[in-house]
Amino acid sequence: MNKRKLTCAVMFTAMFTSSVVLADEEENYVSEIDNGKVSIEWVKPKEFHDVIPSGHISPRPKYRKFVFNRLHKHFEKLSEKLPEGYALELLVTDLDMAGDTRRNFNNVRVLQRIDIPRMEFSYQLKDANGSIVSNNQVKIKDMNFLDGLSTIQRHRALFYEREMISEWFEKEFKQVINS
Repeated sequence: MNKRKLTCAVMFTAMFTSSVVLADEEENYVSEIDNGKVSIEWVKPKEFHDVIPSGHISPRPKYRKFVFNRLHKHFEKLSEKLPEGYALELLVTDLDMAGDTRRNFNNVRVLQRIDIPRMEFSYQLKDANGSIVSNNQVKIKDMNFLDGLSTIQRHRALFYEREMISEWFEKEFKQVINS
């Protein structure tokens, strides 16, 4: 009988602690990576549609930080294609990762055609003098994320999200990159 009470107390404490941690996470998150080319502010990440690790039904702050930093690194890599001195500033207002996590499965993100990756943000691209070259409100999505991609690369973390961002970047900044 004591084991049962102890188990209930531990579960209640864990649930309460998780709620407190998530309540504290209402602030915006600024990615820690900075080489001067890309700055990203993740606005109200607690309200994002889906940044949930596999095997969980609620967001985890450490996982969000992992996702945000990984995507920031990807933007950094893409920014190397921009002319010298250019800087990209993003305000991300939503992220919905490819697939969905389910309560009944452990450590699995189920990929179905209906659960497409999406991202909403605004950006400013500035030249070496700090003048705004381009700015826009953006909603990107990849409705064909399961088609035509090498299965060898799909195991990489955030593969579908990074592919979606790369495609947008190449189209959006094609003239700047080729100048």
